[in-house]
Amino acid sequence: MFQRFLIAIITGAVLLCATAVFAEAPNLKEQITGQLNIGAESSGLKLENEEAPDVRIFASGLINTLLGAYGIIFTVLMVYAGHLLMTARGNEEMIQKGYKTIIGAVIGLILVLSSYSIAYFVGKSAQKVTRYGEQPINTNYE
Repeated sequence: MFQRFLIAIITGAVLLCATAVFAEAPNLKEQITGQLNIGAESSGLKLENEEAPDVRIFASGLINTLLGAYGIIFTVLMVYAGHLLMTARGNEEMIQKGYKTIIGAVIGLILVLSSYSIAYFVGKSAQKVTRYGEQPINTNYE
């Protein structure tokens, strides 16, 4: 009985807050479009009437995003392995599974960090060779 009452109170509070938020946003479409444009601009995507970003910049952003996802996966695997070890209660199979998960996660982290360092080195070397990001030389001497 108490649980139903608590769920009803929480649901009512969420709906009340949602209606208050939408009541303050008369131009919801414009606000959503503006937020999407801000997100697209920060991720390096093309906005209206702008040049498309360089492929190297897009690839760099993609690599950084994937490496961040691998970091999250590593954290989840470590928490899972810790949970297995804490709840093993002397069961050798669960203990071995936990240790194997930790070893696999650490090996994966080492591979990801080494791939990041290689990608960073290659990217910086390519940037130096192509002189990408430098200011163009001013040849207009008026």
